[in-house]
Amino acid sequence: VSCPGTGEVVPVSAGADTDANPIRIASPGLLTMTPDGKTVYAANLGAGIVTPISTATDEPGHPIMVGLAPLDMAITPDGKTLLVLTYTGVTPVDVATNRAGKPVAIEGGVALVVAPGGTTAYVLAKPNPDSEQGFVVPVDIRANTPGQPIKVGMSPQQIAITPDGK
Repeated sequence: VSCPGTGEVVPVSAGADTDANPIRIASPGLLTMTPDGKTVYAANLGAGIVTPISTATDEPGHPIMVGLAPLDMAITPDGKTLLVLTYTGVTPVDVATNRAGKPVAIEGGVALVVAPGGTTAYVLAKPNPDSEQGFVVPVDIRANTPGQPIKVGMSPQQIAITPDGK
């Protein structure tokens, strides 16, 4: 559980309904976990960082600079890449090394989802601040490149993908 006001991430044991000692990190917000459950990533909106936390030790690692305002995060199904959506694009992070790669520029990102195959991410964006027109931008994760934007409705908020990826 992220608690930005107190600067803590609080582990809660499911089933036992008990909390553990809080983990201190600066202004944790969004959380996401690797598929193997070994690492939780906590985003700090104001500082433009994500902090890896080991679930085995409950110890935070070194913060990773990802760009202005981390708004959403997703991890590829193979657990190898963390994608962090910022207001200016998508920053890939190698989960093995916790190093950020070159960002893919996408203006006005709102939400992010990774297709089940793990090779494509889809970013919901409103790139024009004077318009509520939304677009879905496919991102080739391996090539680290954006595809052709797909025009969608006005004022979009969230994006989801079916389990079969179709």
